[in-house]
Amino acid sequence: MTQEELAEALFVEKSTISYYENDKKEMRASGLAEMARVLQTTPNYLLGYTYSDDDFLSEALSLLEGIKDETIKKVLLAQIKAASAL
Repeated sequence: MTQEELAEALFVEKSTISYYENDKKEMRASGLAEMARVLQTTPNYLLGYTYSDDDFLSEALSLLEGIKDETIKKVLLAQIKAASAL
């Protein structure tokens, strides 16, 4: 994605994207979250924090972060614990 395309998706000027890339301007948390959404990634990834180089773990984490229902979270956690004991 080009700076122009990203700027359009975020409704900001292209120069703003350049400032962010070159650490000339701080980004608000809400802007970072929106940029992550547009780029289909996580704010942690954009900030340089990665959990693992393992593609499986990265994909699983990405999917798990999207789950909002607390009941589903509990069921999945129990299943993961059971599977890890095998």
